[in-house]
Amino acid sequence: MRAATERKDPTDRERVEAVLGVLKKQAPLTVKQEKFCSYACVERFLRVEGDSVKKVAKHLRAVLSWRESIGTALSSSFVALPPVLTIVSLFENRTDHLIADEFYAELADGMAYVAGHDDEARPVMVFRIKQDYLKLRSQKSFLRLLVFTLEVAVSSMVRNVDQFVLLFDASYFRSPKSFLHLFMGTLKIISDYYPGRLHKAFVIDPPSLFSCLWKGVRPFVELSAVTAVVSSLDFEDSLEDGSFTSLLRAASFRFDPAAAKVSSARRPGSPSPFPTSTRSSHGT
Repeated sequence: MRAATERKDPTDRERVEAVLGVLKKQAPLTVKQEKFCSYACVERFLRVEGDSVKKVAKHLRAVLSWRESIGTALSSSFVALPPVLTIVSLFENRTDHLIADEFYAELADGMAYVAGHDDEARPVMVFRIKQDYLKLRSQKSFLRLLVFTLEVAVSSMVRNVDQFVLLFDASYFRSPKSFLHLFMGTLKIISDYYPGRLHKAFVIDPPSLFSCLWKGVRPFVELSAVTAVVSSLDFEDSLEDGSFTSLLRAASFRFDPAAAKVSSARRPGSPSPFPTSTRSSHGT
């Protein structure tokens, strides 16, 4: 029975092999690149791009080059961290070029972390970037923090799960234009280099007038169809999908290291640590 469910459609396998053939013909793949270009990975690219083998191969090659330039492969080495960073160390916190120590202040302040999993075992990422952060750090610094968090989320996925959820607490921003710029950049990174990975993105408590700006640019944003703008006060009226209400309720409050540690350690499929019946008065 299990073998039957795992059997792949011959045409699907042929398309995957065709993409890999084009890639290897362009240039030999390293061991790391071959591991990344798994059947599931290529199949996901085909699902997003369509059946054009050349188009998918070109996209994959661009992603491989980008990953090499920024250093995204998680390694098994471990760096000892205080309890507040357990949410990262749980999934092996060191990468070839991106290490948790680089983001010590951001992680300790709860700016970005994987908060656990939803009811379908999808990793849930929470971002609470402050507007002043972009004045003190470069755009490249945020990009590296974003990629580090995305890689932690991907590494925490269990079998048959290939998507994540993004919760972006925008309450720390005063300028709607500044947040829109940051958020659109985030979606573009996910769209370009993590195609098919985003299940749903929630923008929580954005600055006033953000919704107006978002309506103007939304038709030009590839992932707009899976993005919702909600308020922590009345999201129950704004959100049609009730399965995410507990995640939204938790995400719009201040970071609580102890609670985050518990939620991140929860195994997929176990009861959610987020409150589901009463409004929380403290952090995640």
